Order: sequence, then structure tokens, then C-alpha cells
Amino acid sequence: MNSFKFSIIVPVFQEGERINGLIEYVNRLDSDGNAEIIIVDGTQENDTLRAIRSNSVIKISSEQGRAKQMNAGLLLPEVRF
Repeated sequence: MNSFKFSIIVPVFQEGERINGLIEYVNRLDSDGNAEIIIVDGTQENDTLRAIRSNSVIKISSEQGRAKQMNAGLLLPEVRF
């Protein structure tokens, strides 16, 4: 089991074309692997979550709205995408 020092929660809405670039950038910044990346999609279609290529990213579907999405990422509900 990985013991992360911090989490990066990213609320997104229709970011399928750009999300993998962001994930790659964050992974380059975190060369020690101290962070976990949590992407929270605010669309019912979950288009951004479907576009993610990395298996290490935690993908969550949520109601739209930055605060709702941040809270969903913080609480890590059992039902994930």
C-alpha cells in the first residue's frame, strides 16, 4: 500500500482533451511519488474520466460545482467511476 504525503484534488468539467497533459505535468513535478491525484468530474457523461489514461489516478464522478466536487474528492466516496 502506498503512503502518500498529500493529495491533489482536481475538479473538472469537460476537460477530456487536456486532462492527460495535466496529469503528466503533475507527475513530473512529483518525481518522488509523494502525491495522489484525484480527478472529480462534474458532468453526467464523465467524458474527462473516460479520457484519463493513467491507472494511478483516482477518478470520481460528482455533481457539478467546484465545492461539491472538491468535497467529493475529499470524502472519497465508495462509489468511484
